[in-house]
Amino acid sequence: MVRMAERHGRTVSQIVFRFALDVGILPLTGTTDAAHMCEDLDVFDFRLEPADVAMIEALIAP
Repeated sequence: MVRMAERHGRTVSQIVFRFALDVGILPLTGTTDAAHMCEDLDVFDFRLEPADVAMIEALIAP
């Protein structure tokens, strides 16, 4: 996940939020820090590659 985030120039949290959107999940941020919230939600100007999505799905699959 760290390498994927570095490749995209994003944080790991942003990769997780983008992944959630890409698989049809509405991510919710639970921070009270406005800057952190803005960073978390700054995921609408990039997409994960299908291989990235598959790799994350493999990490969370039972």
